Amino acid sequence: MIESSTVKLPYTSYSKFISSYAPLWELELVRYSYHLPRRKRFFYNSMRDITTKANPAIARIPTGYGTTASNEAPYVIRDVFFQIVDYFKKACRLVSRKVLKKSLFVGRVTTWSTEQEVRELDLSKKALEYCIQKGYIAEGTNLSEISYSLLGRIIQIYMLADYLEIR
Repeated sequence: MIESSTVKLPYTSYSKFISSYAPLWELELVRYSYHLPRRKRFFYNSMRDITTKANPAIARIPTGYGTTASNEAPYVIRDVFFQIVDYFKKACRLVSRKVLKKSLFVGRVTTWSTEQEVRELDLSKKALEYCIQKGYIAEGTNLSEISYSLLGRIIQIYMLADYLEIR
Protein backbone atom coordinates (compact mmCIF):
# COMPACT_ATOMS: atom_id res chain seq x y z
CA MET A 1 0.00 0.00 0.00
CA ILE A 2 1.34 3.42 -0.99
CA GLU A 3 0.08 6.07 1.35
CA SER A 4 0.40 9.81 1.68
CA SER A 5 -1.75 12.46 3.30
CA THR A 6 -3.98 12.65 0.21
CA VAL A 7 -3.58 9.32 -1.62
CA LYS A 8 -3.91 5.69 -0.64
CA LEU A 9 -3.09 3.29 -3.50
CA PRO A 10 -2.90 -0.51 -3.33
CA TYR A 11 0.18 -1.50 -5.34
CA THR A 12 -0.95 -5.05 -6.07
CA SER A 13 -4.23 -6.81 -6.64
CA TYR A 14 -4.94 -8.54 -3.39
CA SER A 15 -6.25 -12.07 -3.63
CA LYS A 16 -6.47 -14.81 -1.04
CA PHE A 17 -5.54 -17.37 -3.71
CA ILE A 18 -2.66 -15.89 -5.71
CA SER A 19 -0.58 -12.77 -5.43
CA SER A 20 -0.74 -10.74 -8.60
CA TYR A 21 0.41 -7.45 -10.02
CA ALA A 22 -1.92 -4.91 -11.61
CA PRO A 23 -0.03 -3.22 -14.49
CA LEU A 24 -2.89 -0.79 -15.12
CA TRP A 25 -2.00 0.89 -11.81
CA GLU A 26 1.23 2.12 -13.41
CA LEU A 27 -0.35 5.37 -14.65
CA GLU A 28 -1.70 6.10 -11.19
CA LEU A 29 1.68 5.37 -9.65
CA VAL A 30 3.43 7.67 -12.13
CA ARG A 31 0.95 10.43 -11.34
CA TYR A 32 1.47 9.79 -7.64
CA SER A 33 5.27 9.93 -8.00
CA TYR A 34 5.19 13.29 -9.80
CA HIS A 35 3.27 14.83 -6.92
CA LEU A 36 5.71 13.71 -4.25
CA PRO A 37 7.92 16.22 -2.45
CA ARG A 38 11.27 16.86 -4.13
CA ARG A 39 13.27 14.97 -1.49
CA LYS A 40 11.19 11.84 -2.19
CA ARG A 41 11.67 12.16 -5.97
CA PHE A 42 15.42 12.76 -5.81
CA PHE A 43 17.50 9.60 -6.28
CA TYR A 44 14.28 7.55 -6.45
CA ASN A 45 13.90 7.78 -2.67
CA SER A 46 10.19 6.97 -2.69
CA MET A 47 10.71 3.74 -4.65
CA ARG A 48 13.68 2.90 -2.46
CA ASP A 49 11.46 3.28 0.62
CA ILE A 50 8.72 1.11 -0.88
CA THR A 51 11.10 -1.60 -2.07
CA THR A 52 13.05 -1.74 1.19
CA LYS A 53 9.86 -1.80 3.24
CA ALA A 54 8.45 -4.65 1.12
CA ASN A 55 11.60 -6.81 1.11
CA PRO A 56 14.98 -5.52 2.34
CA ALA A 57 16.87 -8.54 0.98
CA ILE A 58 15.55 -7.99 -2.55
CA ALA A 59 16.25 -4.25 -2.31
CA ARG A 60 19.94 -4.99 -1.64
CA ILE A 61 20.46 -6.92 -4.89
CA PRO A 62 22.78 -4.95 -7.20
CA THR A 63 21.56 -3.88 -10.64
CA GLY A 64 23.57 -3.89 -13.84
CA TYR A 65 25.03 -0.52 -12.84
CA GLY A 66 26.06 -1.82 -9.43
CA THR A 67 23.46 0.23 -7.55
CA THR A 68 20.69 -1.18 -5.37
CA ALA A 69 17.10 -0.23 -4.55
CA SER A 70 17.72 -0.14 -0.79
CA ASN A 71 17.25 2.97 1.33
CA GLU A 72 19.54 1.68 4.08
CA ALA A 73 22.40 4.12 4.73
CA PRO A 74 25.36 1.89 3.70
CA TYR A 75 23.66 1.01 0.42
CA VAL A 76 22.66 4.60 -0.35
CA ILE A 77 26.26 5.75 0.20
CA ARG A 78 27.50 2.93 -2.01
CA ASP A 79 24.92 3.80 -4.67
CA VAL A 80 25.92 7.47 -4.67
CA PHE A 81 29.51 6.40 -5.34
CA PHE A 82 28.42 4.12 -8.19
CA GLN A 83 26.26 6.88 -9.68
CA ILE A 84 29.21 9.31 -9.59
CA VAL A 85 31.40 6.72 -11.33
CA ASP A 86 28.69 6.07 -13.92
CA TYR A 87 28.21 9.78 -14.67
CA PHE A 88 32.00 10.22 -14.93
CA LYS A 89 32.14 7.39 -17.49
CA LYS A 90 29.28 8.93 -19.44
CA ALA A 91 31.02 12.32 -19.48
CA CYS A 92 34.29 10.72 -20.64
CA ARG A 93 32.44 8.84 -23.40
CA LEU A 94 30.80 12.05 -24.58
CA VAL A 95 34.05 14.02 -24.60
CA SER A 96 35.95 11.21 -26.31
CA ARG A 97 33.29 10.88 -29.02
CA LYS A 98 33.29 14.63 -29.69
CA VAL A 99 37.00 15.36 -29.36
CA LEU A 100 38.86 12.12 -30.09
CA LYS A 101 36.22 10.62 -32.39
CA LYS A 102 36.64 7.41 -30.42
CA SER A 103 34.54 5.54 -27.84
CA LEU A 104 35.98 4.85 -24.41
CA PHE A 105 34.77 2.50 -21.65
CA VAL A 106 32.79 0.38 -24.08
CA GLY A 107 32.74 -3.37 -23.49
CA ARG A 108 33.36 -5.96 -26.14
CA VAL A 109 30.52 -7.08 -28.33
CA THR A 110 29.33 -10.61 -27.66
CA THR A 111 30.21 -12.75 -30.67
CA TRP A 112 29.52 -16.25 -29.36
CA SER A 113 26.43 -18.30 -30.06
CA THR A 114 24.93 -21.43 -28.52
CA GLU A 115 23.45 -22.60 -31.82
CA GLN A 116 26.01 -25.31 -32.48
CA GLU A 117 25.76 -26.67 -28.94
CA VAL A 118 21.95 -26.76 -29.13
CA ARG A 119 22.06 -28.57 -32.47
CA GLU A 120 24.34 -31.23 -30.94
CA LEU A 121 22.06 -31.95 -27.96
CA ASP A 122 20.27 -35.28 -27.72
CA LEU A 123 17.15 -33.26 -26.97
CA SER A 124 17.34 -31.68 -30.43
CA LYS A 125 17.67 -35.06 -32.12
CA LYS A 126 14.76 -36.51 -30.12
CA ALA A 127 12.63 -33.44 -30.88
CA LEU A 128 13.32 -33.72 -34.60
CA GLU A 129 12.53 -37.45 -34.59
CA TYR A 130 9.29 -36.78 -32.70
CA CYS A 131 8.17 -34.10 -35.18
CA ILE A 132 9.03 -36.31 -38.16
CA GLN A 133 7.12 -39.20 -36.56
CA LYS A 134 4.05 -36.97 -36.01
CA GLY A 135 4.24 -35.65 -39.57
CA TYR A 136 5.03 -32.03 -38.67
CA ILE A 137 8.27 -32.18 -40.66
CA ALA A 138 9.10 -34.10 -43.83
CA GLU A 139 10.99 -37.37 -43.48
CA GLY A 140 14.69 -37.22 -44.23
CA THR A 141 15.10 -33.73 -42.77
CA ASN A 142 18.43 -33.25 -40.98
CA LEU A 143 19.19 -30.92 -38.08
CA SER A 144 21.64 -29.01 -40.26
CA GLU A 145 18.91 -28.27 -42.86
CA ILE A 146 16.49 -26.45 -40.57
CA SER A 147 16.85 -22.90 -39.26
CA TYR A 148 17.79 -22.29 -35.67
CA SER A 149 14.47 -20.57 -34.94
CA LEU A 150 12.56 -23.59 -36.31
CA LEU A 151 14.73 -25.89 -34.20
CA GLY A 152 13.71 -23.88 -31.14
CA ARG A 153 10.05 -24.35 -32.02
CA ILE A 154 10.55 -28.09 -32.59
CA ILE A 155 12.18 -28.42 -29.17
CA GLN A 156 9.28 -26.52 -27.58
CA ILE A 157 6.74 -28.82 -29.23
CA TYR A 158 8.65 -31.89 -28.07
CA MET A 159 9.02 -30.62 -24.51
CA LEU A 160 5.34 -29.65 -24.34
CA ALA A 161 4.33 -33.10 -25.63
CA ASP A 162 6.67 -34.69 -23.10
CA TYR A 163 5.20 -32.58 -20.30
CA LEU A 164 1.63 -33.41 -21.33
CA GLU A 165 2.68 -37.05 -21.88
CA ILE A 166 1.47 -37.04 -25.48
CA ARG A 167 3.32 -39.72 -27.42
